[in-house]
Amino acid sequence: MFTIRNIKISIKILPISLNTIKEHLTFNSIEFQEKSNYLIYTQKYMFLFYKHKEGILKHINVTKIPTFEDIEHCLNNLTKTIPILKTLSHTIDNISSNYTYPNTINIQSLISKAKDLYQISYNRERFPGLFIKYSFGTLILFHTGKIICVGTKNIDSLQIIFESLKSLLS
Repeated sequence: MFTIRNIKISIKILPISLNTIKEHLTFNSIEFQEKSNYLIYTQKYMFLFYKHKEGILKHINVTKIPTFEDIEHCLNNLTKTIPILKTLSHTIDNISSNYTYPNTINIQSLISKAKDLYQISYNRERFPGLFIKYSFGTLILFHTGKIICVGTKNIDSLQIIFESLKSLLS
């Protein structure tokens, strides 16, 4: 099965000014980076605060979450560090995972096998990986046996893609 490397979530919050967040972080000596339309606060996780119309913040993206169990820790960390935020809900936007196949992969043979079943993309001159697209995620396979899966939002989708991968590689 794939090893999860990163989970990205989106947290809906009650609207608040991005300047209010910036002032809170500054007042509490919490380090952050300011970009043109967003702030980045990194502790164990990376929190991205994007400014919307009139500087109002309505959601936060969080990345560098290593496991599903860490999602709750991440949410608690956020509300403890910035208690002026009122979270409403969260959703998983993307799970990035990888797998190492024990052998090298014959990309051309795999293309022949998968081209009628899935949407595939491969241009060795531009990028050495074969992309196999599903409606709920994408596999990127390299001839070395390294495989990356991106775009899934839950374990069930990851499992379906893994079963498909086993079938393609058999």
